[in-house]
Parts: sequence; structure tokens; C-alpha cells
Amino acid sequence: MIIDTDFHTHPFQQERNYDGMRRYAESALAKGLKRIVFTEHAPLDPYFNFENHRHYLNSREYDIYLECAERCRAEYAGRLEIGIGIEADYHMRNLEQVARLRANYPFDHVGGSLHLHGVFWEEYTAGMTGDARIAYALDRTLELVESGLYSGLNHLDFFRWKQAEYVPERHEERFRAIFAAMVKCNVSLELNTSGMRKTFASFLPCETVWRWSLDYPLRRTFGSDAHKPEYVGGFLAEAQAQFP
Repeated sequence: MIIDTDFHTHPFQQERNYDGMRRYAESALAKGLKRIVFTEHAPLDPYFNFENHRHYLNSREYDIYLECAERCRAEYAGRLEIGIGIEADYHMRNLEQVARLRANYPFDHVGGSLHLHGVFWEEYTAGMTGDARIAYALDRTLELVESGLYSGLNHLDFFRWKQAEYVPERHEERFRAIFAAMVKCNVSLELNTSGMRKTFASFLPCETVWRWSLDYPLRRTFGSDAHKPEYVGGFLAEAQAQFP
């Protein structure tokens, strides 16, 4: 397997304009990639009042993002294949929003993410620690997969960023239930390399969980989760070496 596509990038994080997006495309070309998929953080449901959050596009910026992505795809045609997608948060109060976004644009990829460290989860996870918090995250991840709203699952065990202890073997049954549901629902599994830039310095999911996933006929993607142009393609060569 040759990893020549970065399936997870955020070209509007540094600059919310076309020039910023072009820097991501140029970085992909410089890294020798054949394809890049733009997956900016989609606007959350108005319930969350995140119109001015630095990570999430608001409704006006979202329209500009799609216009710029289409323009960029046309400009780089023949040199770099560009996919247009979004990263859409899974949350019980955000499902109608994701459905609306999917209905209004023909995305190449809709990556589903559980950002359990986000403030919008605090009322649900208050007081949860250890294995209880992990079990809660995995149960919500299964709901994400079974919702039918996402074409891919991003950074499966990202919840461990704020986790004091993480022993995946204690949760193997839950992980395997998620993989079985992904096969049934045709949801791809991402190997996300951004964990190499976190304090735990490993891929997402971790190697143990990825190895379990190999027991299932899953579609797989590889993504840098780049929030800066220089991060495009980051650690994909290392992923290639570790998971040939």
C-alpha cells in the first residue's frame, strides 16, 4: 500500500481565504502527494453558539470555504487531485445540522469526529474519569457510525488526549463492535497522524486498536489533520513504514 493521499486537512485554520488554501495545495505537491482532501471543521448547530470559535467555520465562512475549494480544485486539475469535504462533529444536538450540510452539497468525504474534550460535552461527562469516560466515548462513537451521516471515522481514540490512563485491552469488545458497525454502514477508518504531535506521541488509533481493525474488511484513510500548511502529509511516511 502506498500512502499518496492526505485525507484530513484544515486549510482555513490559519487564513480563511483562497491564498491560505493554496498554501495547503502547494505543500501537498511539495511533499509528493497525489491527492489532498480539504476537511475543514463544519459549522456547529446554532444551539452551541459557536459562530466566532476559531476552529469552527461560521455560516458565512463556510460558504467562502466551499467556493475557494472548488476554485482550488479547478486551478490544480492535472497536477493535484483535490477532494472537498468537511469534518463534522458528532453530538446529539448536532445531527440535524450534519444532515442539512450533507443535503446541500455533494461532499467527497464527511469525516465524523468525537471531540470529547470540547466544552459542549462537559455537562455529559462531568465527574467521569478512567474507564467510565473511555466507555462513554466509545459508546458515542458507535452512535456516530450507526447514524448514517458520516463516510469516515476520524481519530478513533482521540479522547485519550485528556485521559490519565488508557488501556485499550479493557475495551476490546467495544472497539470490535465499532468496527463491525463500520463495515455494515460502509464507514472508513482513519489512521490520523496528528497524535504524533501530541503529548502521547503515537498514531490515532493506537497500534493495538489498529491491529484489531485489520480483522475487518474496512475502507481505510490516512490523514495528517493539518492545521498549518507545513503539517500537510506529516508523518505519513512513518505511517507507511509502521503499517505497510
